[in-house]
Amino acid sequence: MRQFRFTDSQRLDVARSYEAGATMAALAKQHGVKRETISKLLSRSGVLARQPRSFCQPDLQRAVQLYQDGRSTFKIAEQLGWNQATVYRHLTRLGVRMRSPNERGGS
Repeated sequence: MRQFRFTDSQRLDVARSYEAGATMAALAKQHGVKRETISKLLSRSGVLARQPRSFCQPDLQRAVQLYQDGRSTFKIAEQLGWNQATVYRHLTRLGVRMRSPNERGGS
């Protein structure tokens, strides 16, 4: 498998996008690479990584309410600006009964 190489222009674009607020995950998806690749590119470019946001209590309460109203973890993540796995992890830690893929929400 051929390794992907960023051009100088792409590296600059990634750094600027990250500094403007884009997430590493979003940049990785946009460029078809792993998040770790973006992290390394930014580090080599001298860009300091932002501290990860923590899930605050209002976000947790909102996520629980949205899930209980029938929204999927994917839709909740999209709405709150989080990764789906992060939403799922926090909901399960709170003891929320997770629906099976065949169940409909809202009950």
